[in-house]
Formats: sequence, structure tokens, C-alpha cells
Amino acid sequence: NSSYQQAAKSLLRLVDPNNVIDSADACPSSQKNFTPFTHKLILNPNCSFLQKQKNISVSTAIQHEAGLAPHSRFLQNMVALRLHDLNGNPIGYCGRRLHPEDIEKSTLLFNAHRAKPYKQNGIILVECPWAAIRFAQAGIKNTVALLGTSLSSDQIQWIISSPLVLLILDNDPAGQKAAKQIAATLNTYTKTIIHQLSNAL
Repeated sequence: NSSYQQAAKSLLRLVDPNNVIDSADACPSSQKNFTPFTHKLILNPNCSFLQKQKNISVSTAIQHEAGLAPHSRFLQNMVALRLHDLNGNPIGYCGRRLHPEDIEKSTLLFNAHRAKPYKQNGIILVECPWAAIRFAQAGIKNTVALLGTSLSSDQIQWIISSPLVLLILDNDPAGQKAAKQIAATLNTYTKTIIHQLSNAL
């Protein structure tokens, strides 16, 4: 076990952020009937939830399109986060009170389009988007989030093109059980290591 800061430093050794390798492989897309919301909302990245509760700086929130959405009726007074498909195309927003059925999470990996140039050096797979953003804030740019603890075929196809997966899920029993199941699945295709933090991201 290690602290978040210790883990962030050790994980930097796994990936060289300056060694950018562009991956030209196409990502599978979902065939389900879903109309993406591509309009860009004005988000206020300066909020206590991000800075105080999640330890995400204003500049990092801006980079990852996270913040309050005071001018949006369906995300009003919520902390919103812009979502993209595996090719980096914007498809909508999620918030803390967004109903799960509104967006098909099994077709997504949060931050996949930003992490894609670093895939061939290995990726870090976490449970929630805030963890992925904090890793990016620490200089680790190859982190993607599952938005949960399940793994779909679309997500597997994107992940297994990387030679190494470092799996970091929450420390609760459900997270650790899911980590073992996901690692067992991914190890069939690519080397997968479970890393457990002393404190949840």
C-alpha cells in the first residue's frame, strides 16, 4: 500500500510523458441509438467541490472541462464533467445527479482521447473521473476511468491495445472485488497489475 502522492511518483516511472506515440488504431463504436449532445456549455471550474473535496486545481478542471454549470437547466448548480467517446468526440455531460440511463457508460472510458497518445507506453485504469483528473494534475497523462466497476467489450478493445495496464480501483470491498475480476479478464490479452492505495482516490 502507498499514499496517493507516493503512488503518483512511482507511476511516473512506468510512463515517460515526453515519449508521445500516436496510436492510429480505430476504436469500436457503439451501435446503440444515442444522440450525442455536442453543444459546449460554459462551466465554472472554481468551486469548492473540485478544489477542496477532490483536490483538483482550477487549471486542471479547465483542461478536463469540469465545473459548475449555472447556465444549463439540466445541470444547473451541479458539478458537470464533459464526456467524450473513445475517439475524442464530445457526446454530452455528466453530473453527480445524472441518471445512469441517460448515457451508456459501458461504451465510454473517461479521458481516453487525451490518454490515447500515451497508450503504447501503458495505461492506468481507475474507477472515477476525478481520480483520472488528479493523476493528470500530477503529470500522469495516460489515465482513463471506467465510470464504475464493470468492463464492457468496447472498453476491453480499447484497453488491450496497450502493453501494460495498472489497475487502481477504490479500496472498498466492491472495488477490490471488481479489480480482481477486471484483472483476470484483461490479463488474457495484456499484462495487468493491481495497485492498491492506502487512501481512495
